[in-house]
Amino acid sequence: ELARQYDVSSVYYHQEVTPEEVTVEEQVELALSKDGIVFTEFWGSTLIAKDDLPFNLINIPEVFTKFRKSVEQHVSY
Repeated sequence: ELARQYDVSSVYYHQEVTPEEVTVEEQVELALSKDGIVFTEFWGSTLIAKDDLPFNLINIPEVFTKFRKSVEQHVSY
């Protein structure tokens, strides 16, 4: 209702990761895309984007120190 009331043409949002939040995103996008509203998502939930990690998410170190040392080698300050 708000999108129609304010003649919204685009929605920009931070991408979520949990199944419940992703489901809500999909439902909102499905409902509003019928009105021609364009959706653009951004990754902003972590300090380092998942695509910038030096390993695949399935290979993420279980111990933080190992994770930190691996990431520090690939990050410029």
